[in-house]
Amino acid sequence: MVLENILVTGAFGRLGSELTKFIKKDYELVFTPSREEFSIDSMESIEKFCENKKIDIILNLAAYTDVPMSSSLRGSVQSILSNAIGAANLTMYSIKNNIKLIHVSTDAVFDGTKGGYNPSDKICPITNYGRTKASSELVVMCHPNSKIIRTSFISDEFPYTYALEDQYTSRDYLSKMLPLIYEEVLRFEPSTVVHVGTERKTMLELAVQTNDNIEVKKVSDLNFKVPLDNSFGSTKRGKYV
Repeated sequence: MVLENILVTGAFGRLGSELTKFIKKDYELVFTPSREEFSIDSMESIEKFCENKKIDIILNLAAYTDVPMSSSLRGSVQSILSNAIGAANLTMYSIKNNIKLIHVSTDAVFDGTKGGYNPSDKICPITNYGRTKASSELVVMCHPNSKIIRTSFISDEFPYTYALEDQYTSRDYLSKMLPLIYEEVLRFEPSTVVHVGTERKTMLELAVQTNDNIEVKKVSDLNFKVPLDNSFGSTKRGKYV
């Protein structure tokens, strides 16, 4: 057992609901507040929930993740609130209260022009989702006792009606990614960025593992921007520069 108390934000999301099953077995005390109890875009809400609780580490899984909608008026505002302002609030609270912070980020902080990205590569997002997650990383890096986990996953059945034959990724199905992500949660290293993914593949190659009848499309068929190749390289971890 890890003799620490951990607060998990976004504990009822797709990743959070599965990851907390691991966490509850290993940590001494686990706080998993609902959105109504705890809102990361409000410092008042954070302070009210955490008052009189001994919290050693915060694991931030809360995020707005709808990539196409993040470019809409409503979506852009919500992604800023959840991804940028929320992360800033958690970082400030963690610094002021000497709490470790683990922040889960995304491969969308890269522009996808070359693939094989290592933690030391320059971030250059091309979507509002990626931009807000990139801004969250820069804020989290202000906290020396923090760690950033970049990853990407999908549910265990391919969730879309089509797959791109010319988009490359290191993402994988959630059941395969969960133990890899959790290993990095347990392995806390201050001021570290780590990439968690599997082998480079096209989204079509990933899709046909669970759906033989998927519609095939190209990136050029879409009416919104997506990176061409956000796959991870062979270097998996690096320190904040």
